[in-house]
Amino acid sequence: MASVVGRRYSNALYSLALEEGQIESIKENSDLVIKSLKGNEEFEDIIKHPRISNKEKEELINKVFNNELHETLKGLISILIKKGRSGEIINTLEMYNELVKKHNNIIDAKVVSSVKLSEERIEQIKDKLSNNLNKEVQVEVEIDESLIGGLLIRVDGRIIDGTIKKRLEDIRSGLLNNDLVNLKLT
Repeated sequence: MASVVGRRYSNALYSLALEEGQIESIKENSDLVIKSLKGNEEFEDIIKHPRISNKEKEELINKVFNNELHETLKGLISILIKKGRSGEIINTLEMYNELVKKHNNIIDAKVVSSVKLSEERIEQIKDKLSNNLNKEVQVEVEIDESLIGGLLIRVDGRIIDGTIKKRLEDIRSGLLNNDLVNLKLT
């Protein structure tokens, strides 16, 4: 969930990264921090814990990442910790990553299918979306057998519903609204 604090800090990080010409290297570091915190619940709990001193949290960050984080990112994390906002680190970095995607003209699409799609089919969908939207598209695929067949695509705030389930619902609705038949399709 986007917070005002996270948005403010992510915008500041993005501005500094842009100014320094370090957008991609900071994003790579950002991905590493997110993965490390989300991948280790104990680490995340320690960083968020209010009774653990800020100094200990910063020392732990430096120890875990072996001083390999970009100075700008390390500075941001330090500020968040000192301000008692260590619980905002993941959220802030995820919002930064979204700003980088926007900068690079990349959007995410979620493709839902009733069956597993081949890599070739996924690439076809990705290429078609990219051509239609004039953006690079990163595709996440999900399987939902209740769709019966076809695809449901969520991209850029839009939903493209080409599922058989939706078509059957449309037929049923059309028939019911025209009072032709009282048919129940489920």
